[in-house]
Amino acid sequence: MAGYRVPEPDIAGLIGIDPNTLRKNIDRNFITSDQGQRQVAENLFRKATGEGREAVTAAIFSLKSRARCREAML
Repeated sequence: MAGYRVPEPDIAGLIGIDPNTLRKNIDRNFITSDQGQRQVAENLFRKATGEGREAVTAAIFSLKSRARCREAML
């Protein structure tokens, strides 16, 4: 998600941790590596296809960023 320029607070909220905890424990080299990108994508997919509140958030994010879906303006 960082590779798609998702803000750190949004990433932290999606995985259920405080943004400060994310910043403290993030390995920036991991996030930018191909392996890191693959693992982040796999985790997002797992959450998006799961159940509960996190699944809805992950699915919406995935659709908006990858499928270029947008919310309709009524």
